[in-house]
Formats: sequence, C-alpha cells, structure tokens
Amino acid sequence: MSIEALNRAVRGYGQTASLLGQQPTAAASQTGQASFADLVSQQVAQTYQSVAGGESATVAAAHGSTDTQAVVEAVAQAELSLHKLTAVRDKVIAAYQDIMRMPI
Repeated sequence: MSIEALNRAVRGYGQTASLLGQQPTAAASQTGQASFADLVSQQVAQTYQSVAGGESATVAAAHGSTDTQAVVEAVAQAELSLHKLTAVRDKVIAAYQDIMRMPI
C-alpha cells in the first residue's frame, strides 16, 4: 500500500463528487464537520508523518544519537498508524464492493 495511492484515491473521490454536482467540502463547512475526503487526507498525512518519524529515529539510532527505547516507540507508533490506515482502506473497499453488488 502506498500513501500516494491513497492520496490519488482521495483526489478521485473529490473529482467524482464534483462531476456529480456535489461539493463535499462546502456542505461540510456549512455544518462545521469535515468531509470524508478531508478525514482521509488528514489520516494519510498523519500516517506519513508517523512513518517519517520512525525512519528518522532509526537513522538517528544508526548514528548513535538516540537510545533504543525511542526507536522502538517511534517504529511501533508508525506501525500502528499504518495498520489503522490499512484497516480503514480495507473497510472502504469492502463497502464499495458491497454497493457494486447491489441490484439496481
């Protein structure tokens, strides 16, 4: 799974909504709630930052400038974020497949 692939999926969702005449961000701003695309974008960004933090902690440990506990915590947090994002992606795909199987 690639973060760029998730970003493309979010952009595709926004483009599809605009083609259908819907404006998810405008409707969401009127109610004060974030749209689904905004929520997914935020989660992708947070996961990216978490993975980057884990990588930088690993590099710092290789240079000897940080302790092992900090590296383990950073990598565990990155792994948790990635698993969470993967689970959400899988649920979205399953929901899409269920919708596509519905008779018209």
